Amino acid sequence: MWTCRNCGVERDFSDFTPEIDDDGRYFICPACSYRNVLLGVDGDDESITLVQPDIHLPCGKPGKK
Repeated sequence: MWTCRNCGVERDFSDFTPEIDDDGRYFICPACSYRNVLLGVDGDDESITLVQPDIHLPCGKPGKK
């Protein structure tokens, strides 16, 4: 489950579409359009798992629709 760091909406992973750009990985909250930061964690099998930081990072910003 991911939580919007701006409005607190909680949704299942499948409700969000993670994206990546020059500023990094993120998802846009469908409720308030806030850009929420995601981090990529390397797995043992060379895969990357997306995780949401436990803290509010300053690089989150309003998203563009």
